[in-house]
Parts: sequence; structure tokens; C-alpha cells
Amino acid sequence: MRSLHKGEAIRSMLNLEVCMGDVSLWQDLYARARGAIEGVLEEGEEMARRVVSGTGRWGEDAVGRLFGFARRGKLVRGALVWAGAGVCGGAPEEWCARVGAALELFQSGLLVHDDVMDRDRVRRGGPSMFAQYEGRAGEEGVREARRVGEALAVCVGDVAFFLGFGLLAGVGRGEAMRDALLRCVAEEYARVGVAQMDDVWYGAAGEGVRLEDVLRVYRYKTGRYTFSVPLSLGALLAGADEGVRGALEEVGELLGVVFQIRDDELGLFGSEEEIGKPAGSDVREGKRTVFWVLLRERLEGEERRRLDGVWGGEVGEEELGWVRRMVEERGVREEVGRLVEGYVRRVEERVAGLGVGEEGRRLIEELAAFNLRRRA
Repeated sequence: MRSLHKGEAIRSMLNLEVCMGDVSLWQDLYARARGAIEGVLEEGEEMARRVVSGTGRWGEDAVGRLFGFARRGKLVRGALVWAGAGVCGGAPEEWCARVGAALELFQSGLLVHDDVMDRDRVRRGGPSMFAQYEGRAGEEGVREARRVGEALAVCVGDVAFFLGFGLLAGVGRGEAMRDALLRCVAEEYARVGVAQMDDVWYGAAGEGVRLEDVLRVYRYKTGRYTFSVPLSLGALLAGADEGVRGALEEVGELLGVVFQIRDDELGLFGSEEEIGKPAGSDVREGKRTVFWVLLRERLEGEERRRLDGVWGGEVGEEELGWVRRMVEERGVREEVGRLVEGYVRRVEERVAGLGVGEEGRRLIEELAAFNLRRRA
């Protein structure tokens, strides 16, 4: 496989030609889910404004910025709740919409915090939350505008988490289902936090980071909460048993790792218009990606020293072009493609034993295709 966006080898393993038409199960489901989630977010914003009304200067400001930021997202995680429910026979749309909107608020809170840690000034095509508040502090002549902006952004991220849990209130049929839903969300997002600690540490540590370390971060920081959690929650809302939910979580975990690897590729080779932040931002931030690990293994002497100087430094077009060229010439992009093939084979194996109908299988196949073909 020459590169991830080609996809020839992967189509031969999964029946991905079903996704090549103008309309697909996933596209239809995604459009319906997105509209419903946006509706809940609008209602959630009104509720949040009432909650914070009169609590201080920044309440309504924070709510407006937070929900505006959430609505600018792709809302994929929320839509995957519908997918999990659909694979298992369906669930009430109101439940799916509320859970989906909650996951999008959680995601927004994580991104707000992530941007503070990574010092990313652009997110979702606009200034990141801390950059917005830093600008506001600068306009008003506040001392240490950067620190104040970061602190206020951390608060907004916290608010997102608490409001997200508020949206989950009353969702589900009976105490057992509601307890399972809350336990799943709480446990998985705790794992995300710990995986983020690894990600930060590896970015600073430099040498000694192995491919398995990076893939473990992908598994818990992205794979499980991006795909496993929404698929499992959708299945829970549909009344699926723990065995089916567990199998869907395994499928979601594999799809989520592919999602992150694709994200790495877009971050390295995509444009700012496609990814919503500056091209090459992972290189500038010193992110330990699969591309970095595999490329560093292939370089020696002066070339390795050059990579170490570029990765995590101020990167211009010349340096970024050199990294891209090395990734291609040293076979890294091809090897990453083979790595993805392995994950897709495992998806195929799990789907075969999932015990779902043809429509459920097709939906999962389309999710795999979405992962491989997306440009943002």
C-alpha cells in the first residue's frame, strides 16, 4: 500500500465499494445525527446561560464561546452514538441526541485543555480558547495576558465537562442502564486524562519513545473515547448485552487508532484549510507520532540530528518539506500504510464474529472507509 489515502489494499479486505456511491448508510445517519445534536446543543446553551446567570462577569461569555466552539466541530463522536444504536436495532433518538451532545461537550473541553498544553493558537478554523481570552486580556490592559488567557480557558474546559454530565441526566431506561452509562463515561474519560499525561511526557522526553508507547496513547487518548465509547453507549441505549457492547468496543478501538493515524498523516501532509490549524503543527509541537518514531529509526548521523532539531522547533516551509520528503523517501508512509492494513484486518475479524445483520456490518465497513478517505 503506497499511502493511506490510496486505500486499494484495504478495499480488497473489507467490502468498501459499498461506500463509493453518492449516498451511504453512514452519510445518511451522520446528517440526521448532526442535526439532532445541534438542536440539543442549542437547548443546552440556553439551559447553561440560565445556570450561570448572575454568577459573575464571565458566565455567559464562557457559555457562548464554549457552545459556539462545540458547534464548529464535525460532531463525529456524537453521531457514532447513532451508529452503535443502529448496529443493535436502534434506540430513542432523544437519548442518542443527548448522549451525542454530551460527548461533543466533553470533546470540546478536552480540546480547550489540549490547546493550552500544546500552545496551539488555532483550532477549528479560528483562535483557540486561550488565544481568545489572551486577546481579551490584552485589549483591557491586564497583566500577564497569556497566563490569564490560559487560566480562563482551563475554566471553560472544566465547565464543558460538568455541563456534559448535565445533559446525561435522565437518559436511559431504568437505574441499571443509567448507572452503566455514567460509569462508562466516567471511566473512559479518566483513561483519556492519563493517556494525555503520557502524550505530554513523551513529547518532552524525546529519545526512548517506542512505537508501542505511541500506539498505546492512540488507543486510550483517541481510539477508545472517539469510537469505542460512543459505539458502546449507542449499543447500551439499544438494549444490547455486555458481550455485544464489548465486541463493539474492540471494533471501535481499532477504528479509533486508524482515525488517529490518519489524523497524523493529515497533520503532516494536509493544508490548514483541511485540518483547521497550521500545517505541520504536530512537527512544531514535537508530537511523538507513528511517523516520527518510524522516521527516526531510519535516520542516522546528521540526518537524525536534523530531525531532532526540526521536530519540536520553529518549523518553516523548507524544514517541513524536508520532513515530508524523508517520510516518503525512507518508506515511512508505506510502512504506516501496512500498519493500518493490519488494524483493518483485525476490524474485519471482529466484525465477522459480531453477530450483527448485513446492515450493521455495512455500517461498520463505511465507518472504516470514512476513516481512510476523510480530508479533515
